[in-house]
Amino acid sequence: MLSPIALFVTETIDGFISAALDNRLLQTGLVIAWAYIIAEVSAFAAFRKQEDARRKHAMRKLILYLFGAIGFCLIAYIWIDSAERFSTFLTITGAGLAVALHHVLLGVGGFIAIVMRGLWKVGDRIEIDGVVGDVVDISLNHTTIQECGNWVSRDQPTGRLVTLPNSVVFTGKTFNSSRGFPFIWNEIRIMVTFESDWKLAEKVINEIAHERHDSSVDHANTYIRKLGKECYIAPYSKLTPHTFPEIGDSGVSIVLRYLCEVNKRMISEQEFNRMILDRFDEHPSIEFAYPTVRAYNTDVAHAGSKFRTEINSAVAGAFMAGRVAKGSA
Repeated sequence: MLSPIALFVTETIDGFISAALDNRLLQTGLVIAWAYIIAEVSAFAAFRKQEDARRKHAMRKLILYLFGAIGFCLIAYIWIDSAERFSTFLTITGAGLAVALHHVLLGVGGFIAIVMRGLWKVGDRIEIDGVVGDVVDISLNHTTIQECGNWVSRDQPTGRLVTLPNSVVFTGKTFNSSRGFPFIWNEIRIMVTFESDWKLAEKVINEIAHERHDSSVDHANTYIRKLGKECYIAPYSKLTPHTFPEIGDSGVSIVLRYLCEVNKRMISEQEFNRMILDRFDEHPSIEFAYPTVRAYNTDVAHAGSKFRTEINSAVAGAFMAGRVAKGSA
């Protein structure tokens, strides 16, 4: 049998606990702590053996959003006295939010579309409204990408982070270079002079391309077969590198078209350019072309006098232009 002091202490503690549990602020705090702890434990358990950093990031965000929504509903239920008032509260709140937070809700809808349809994920190379970059984060309302290109040559990062609204999936055009088929077609143009042996130049470039990119073709075939099981993809007539000549103003352009990984376009171009420069050095009959202007004098007898007249006229024109500029100053 408890002593009077022990009985008093027990009753005091029970009364304090009962009063505390009736306190809505305390209950709200307990719900927040519970949601946070359960979310962290669930996230840890979900990707404990997951080595892919992009999957870890996506799963963590999804779990936090899920338990955040559950916690919000529980807190709202704590502060509403009955189930009927709770449903009324949700209805009125939802209608008000739909009007006042139209853009925010549209962004949340875009987030759902991105996640459910797999429009893009962290690490993908995408283009939205003319901005190209790699996805680094996807939140409820915005997608953050690391910008590439712009004033920087090719696809190199600029160092800037660009934040774009998720609602763009409903209002604009989006391009994903990594989804499903992580290869793109790239072209390199090498121009040689008209006097060069352009057929030999094309042969040399073809040899370099096949030496360098046989493995990429095998990987591309694997992805095409895998993607063909999920959706229809138009078959490519030729996946191997190929060349074709074009007649330009200053020479013959040999266009090399080949497959490369999305994030390695500049690296592949550098490798090709170095190898082409080295191979062309071995063939004196191949010369690079550059913009040139050729003038032919049909009157051979008066070629010297005409040339001097043209030079003198040019000098006189430059002299007069200088005097006019000096006088106007």
